[in-house]
Amino acid sequence: VAESTVRGVDSFLNLHFPASDIPKRVRELYLSAKSRYLPDLHEQQVHLFPEINPITKKGTNLAQTILRAVAPTHIEYMSNLGINSSMSFNVIKDGQFYGMFACHHYSGRFAAYVNRLVCEQMVEMFVAVLEQLDNDELHIAELQPFQESATALLQSNVQNAKIDLLGMVNADGVAVYKQDKLHLFGYTPTEQEVQSLIDLISHPSHNVLYQKDALGMLVTNRLSSILNGAERVKAAASGVIAIPISKVKNEYVLWFRPEKIVNATWGGNPDQAVNIDEKTMRISPRKSFAAWKKNVEGSAESWKNYEIQMALQLRDALIAIN
Repeated sequence: VAESTVRGVDSFLNLHFPASDIPKRVRELYLSAKSRYLPDLHEQQVHLFPEINPITKKGTNLAQTILRAVAPTHIEYMSNLGINSSMSFNVIKDGQFYGMFACHHYSGRFAAYVNRLVCEQMVEMFVAVLEQLDNDELHIAELQPFQESATALLQSNVQNAKIDLLGMVNADGVAVYKQDKLHLFGYTPTEQEVQSLIDLISHPSHNVLYQKDALGMLVTNRLSSILNGAERVKAAASGVIAIPISKVKNEYVLWFRPEKIVNATWGGNPDQAVNIDEKTMRISPRKSFAAWKKNVEGSAESWKNYEIQMALQLRDALIAIN
């Protein structure tokens, strides 16, 4: 969103960082804590005594305390950035970790508790604005006429439903497989390629491997990550939503979005997110954060939550009728 730095410090603005920079366990901690403050990364750590709680007979959970020590790999990661003090505030929306405001200092830095509280409040205000911009109920109300019209038309005239089907989830292409006939509208893969995808999602293993919910909905913005050979259709179908529209027949509606190549500048080589010492097998974070240009390929624009909800409503309405 913005960046403020002292003179002579390299900018992080517009740099991308790989997801592997934040391990899964750390992400879980971010969901349960508003902020993390490390006044001096190289301050000597103090052991907890006793290590085992004499009452619970377990180790003490320090996840919610600001006094807990920093993992050695995190210290190394920050040191590789040239940072000695950090303060971060987590952006949590709808129970999901969206990102963070990260504040760095190149020497030890004390930030008063009241100042940190003010920052936390600013982040909460930021999240409130995000929720206003991404108002699912408002978007669903705008798209509802498309869904209602598509539901009616799919029962009689599939050809006339194409505009409504494309509009209700803002897709570039749509396929309807009904009564053993395949109808394609907009920008889609070939009939043979679409039929192969339908064969996949109608196979019993799909219900276990790729389902979005118990009724077999498929949602992805990177089809190649779940389907071998999908690279050949990425131009038209990197993003896919697929829904069954019949209780007993293999009938489906599939929406497509094309590949959207992003020319990204990364903070270091994303393919070298970790380093492994072959002798000791010790894992350490990457050491270089020099700008590295690499395109992000094979992905489509992500499906918004309200677009997925529209597809779900259409599916439920059609299954109830059929």
